[in-house]
Amino acid sequence: MVNDSIFLTPIGSKRGAYSKLQQQYSEIIDHYIFKAVNEGILTDSSILSAANRCSSFFCFFQNKGNNTLSEISENDVIGFFIHEGKPLYESSYRYRLYELLILVSDRYPECKRLADFLPYIRVTRKNIQYLTDDEIQRIKDLCMETNSGLSFLDKAIGLTLLYTGLRACDIASLKLNSINWEKETISVVQSKTDVPLKIPMHVYVGNAIYDYVSNERKAESEYLFVTKKNKPFQSCNVSYCVTRIFKQAGIRQSKGDRKGTHIFRHHLATKLLEHEVVQPVISQTLGHTDPGSVESYLSADIKHLRECSLSIEDYPLDWEVFDHA
Repeated sequence: MVNDSIFLTPIGSKRGAYSKLQQQYSEIIDHYIFKAVNEGILTDSSILSAANRCSSFFCFFQNKGNNTLSEISENDVIGFFIHEGKPLYESSYRYRLYELLILVSDRYPECKRLADFLPYIRVTRKNIQYLTDDEIQRIKDLCMETNSGLSFLDKAIGLTLLYTGLRACDIASLKLNSINWEKETISVVQSKTDVPLKIPMHVYVGNAIYDYVSNERKAESEYLFVTKKNKPFQSCNVSYCVTRIFKQAGIRQSKGDRKGTHIFRHHLATKLLEHEVVQPVISQTLGHTDPGSVESYLSADIKHLRECSLSIEDYPLDWEVFDHA
């Protein structure tokens, strides 16, 4: 059964690329959405992401005067992705687009030809800030203090992020029955992948949640975390808690410092890597459907990166290089 709600999306908005497409191109997008939803191979958000990207892809060629698939050449496709030798989009854009074109090639064979034209885009990773040991200790101490200036809610959110690595959207979606007190586990259906996840609940997390429910939470909502107006939490509410924690701890207050909730997820992954936990276990803990997703956290695994470093003893430098006086 098709989930009709997926069609009520920004794809049809007047400002979107989809609304500007001629019939052949828009029909390809429609066919992809219908087929992807019926086959249940992707989440709604992934389907919409691919559809929006392909809409921009087709709109680019339409604006160049390529009104049919057969008119689009390999150079045209490369021109969409690369300008003056530099990629305009990341590899994830190509990946989603390739998936879409292959899926609809049963009805539109020309799409397979376009998929083969998609240029390889090297996956790049930026150096990102990670939580230092000192910052982690400050957060732990603050969340354990009685008179820390934080609410029970803030403490519960902070420790849940720190010890579970759950995404903000998944913490916001936790319900009272997500917590199994007897088995000390937390269960959630991940918003990003729709895949169920069950993880052990650290004693600090359990105690913090219990304190919050017993002393501060007054709502009758089925959701675990609620706002002061007794409305279910959103991802932004989780972020607000983190902002208060960082401010109270006196960390990450400089301009450009990374402050998002994902930094806790990144911290858990790198610490597991540092302690020799095998990657499949880390993927399972973080709820990754693709084991390769762990690779993005390797850049902050300082312990093992140092083992790969080369000594500069074999590359002598004149003293003047170090003399800045």
